[in-house]
Amino acid sequence: MTFAVSVLFSGVSSAQVVGDWTGNGSTSFNDAASWYQGVVPNGTIVMGFSPDFSTGGSGNSMMMNVAGSALGIDVESSSSAGMGGNISIGGASLLTLGASGIAMNQTFNLAASVLFISAPLKLSASQTWNIIGSDMTISNTISESSAGTSVTITGSGANIQLNSANSTFSGGLHDNATSGTVLVLDASSVGPAGSPTSGPVGTGTLTLAGNAQLFSAATLTVTLANNITVGSGVETIDGGAGGDIKLTGTISGAGKIQAVNSSSSVEFDGDNNFTGGTALDFATVTVGNDHGLGTGPATMFGNTVTFSSNDPGMGVPSFSFQQCVVNFTAGGGEPILDNLTFISSQLNFAGASIISITDVTSDSSGSTNVLSLNSNSVLGLQINSPIKYYGTITGAGSNMIVNSAGTGSLDLFGANTYSGTTTIDANVVVVADNNSALGTGSITVNGGGLGIAPGITLTNLVSNSNGSTFAGYGTLAPASGSNFLLIQHGGYITGGKGSSASFASQPVPGTLTIGSHASITLGNAGSMQFSIMNATGTPGTDFSTISAPNSTVSVTAATTPFTIQLVSVSPSTTQMGLANFNNALSYSWTLLSAQSISGFSTSDFTIDDTTFFQNALGGGTFSISDVSNDLVLSFTPVPEPSTWLLMATGLCTLAAAVRRRR
Repeated sequence: MTFAVSVLFSGVSSAQVVGDWTGNGSTSFNDAASWYQGVVPNGTIVMGFSPDFSTGGSGNSMMMNVAGSALGIDVESSSSAGMGGNISIGGASLLTLGASGIAMNQTFNLAASVLFISAPLKLSASQTWNIIGSDMTISNTISESSAGTSVTITGSGANIQLNSANSTFSGGLHDNATSGTVLVLDASSVGPAGSPTSGPVGTGTLTLAGNAQLFSAATLTVTLANNITVGSGVETIDGGAGGDIKLTGTISGAGKIQAVNSSSSVEFDGDNNFTGGTALDFATVTVGNDHGLGTGPATMFGNTVTFSSNDPGMGVPSFSFQQCVVNFTAGGGEPILDNLTFISSQLNFAGASIISITDVTSDSSGSTNVLSLNSNSVLGLQINSPIKYYGTITGAGSNMIVNSAGTGSLDLFGANTYSGTTTIDANVVVVADNNSALGTGSITVNGGGLGIAPGITLTNLVSNSNGSTFAGYGTLAPASGSNFLLIQHGGYITGGKGSSASFASQPVPGTLTIGSHASITLGNAGSMQFSIMNATGTPGTDFSTISAPNSTVSVTAATTPFTIQLVSVSPSTTQMGLANFNNALSYSWTLLSAQSISGFSTSDFTIDDTTFFQNALGGGTFSISDVSNDLVLSFTPVPEPSTWLLMATGLCTLAAAVRRRR
């Protein structure tokens, strides 16, 4: 331990002299009787406090009755009794600290020490506060002798509380402590975001670099206007027990931010660009800036999250919500969510007018997920892969547009109640796996695809543009009005799966039923896929068919023929090749049955029997005919040699008879 001014604490540099507080005189800083061998510290001496020396009547308390200085402060636990130092430095006069800063519990880590400083501090040099397993509270201002003075926190297992809103040191507070260290703020910054004039961590940048924990100690909101830099670790921000913390400066860096504690709230109001992402666990969180959560992935569990800015979104993030309630409140806002995963959560777009979501990963059947849309808003879904959504979509008068940057499919399993229109754009297929999968409004297939799962009846009105596709096993039957289906210029229609959609685990052939007075046009460069597993089977089971007994069909393919594309599929495997097909026999299959077929001409049709039809034809041919308003596909084999012989013999006999008559 320290003797006079020449024996050193091992907790400070060997180049530094330590003066020890004994408390044998009074509580006054300048009372020589209270310092070991009467030496009062100055700017070249470290103030030392330890139960081994602070044995006088004022051993735990020192008052700055006059202005004074010290190279630093060192608080140590007892070398023998396992008792921590419990020191209070009070008074109204200024204490100036030099480059040694503050050290606690460096020598004997037998017990936690406590340091409470209520005197005002001035930093004469940038310094380090190395706190190990101890508590320190600074309740008064921290100023600086020259601009750019900084404080670096190191150590571990410490609790450091800063209570003054009037600190003005400008070099920044750098929290490099290892695990277990908590920085607690009990005051708000003064001044604008990013450039406060004072505050609990001064006016410079707050750096969180060592898996730091930032807390609010107040029962009211603590606003921190300083810019923040997060390192490569996970930095925790917690409103504390009943307090809230509001971050208005810019957060940057490669680190990750974790917000926790359901009894308080954390608010991100800065134009943030940190890249490590956010993890919000059982927290109440408000995001008041479009980029409040930075540019990394956002993972949320058990939270209530409110996005209050107009257009919340990020460059390339991913969102994951589990057991969350997420609110988007800005009137007329346009939130953007990329790579959205949500499980047992509700997303309320109460104020949004346009919502953009790229790809959605939902949970399984029975999901409680809800996308609740604002009245008369537009939900834009960009689907770039096979996606299944088991939750529901609600919103009076709200519209949905589904598109894809490449190719994708969206299976909707929920009983959706949104009442606006649905538009399915090119390159994407939307599959209805529920009778109300597409809400209650009309559907426009704008070059995309509409699929209907087995047993599903869509009562929406449907219309489409060129290049659109229709497939499935269910029924199109609007509650009122008529559907207008235009199959041309790259569009196709098929009963069953065809090649248009996912329909997981369903067989390829099926019956697509048009259950209303629809108008169907088979136009130029359109096509119908005919999938067949069994040449002698039944329609809808062994081969695909379209049933439209109350609908009219118009053939308008005089310029570019309408293609019937044949797809032969094995009933036992996914390989091509249908069963029971004998190319020496004749076959007929009903492709489509209607109330009427107008404009039919065999020249308007062409048959593709090579791309997906794998059975050998043996020289036989397929043809299309209109048989009592049924569109029928027929196969005619090549006649047997004996048939050709009989025909030739008949022709010869006929010629001889003619000659005899002559």
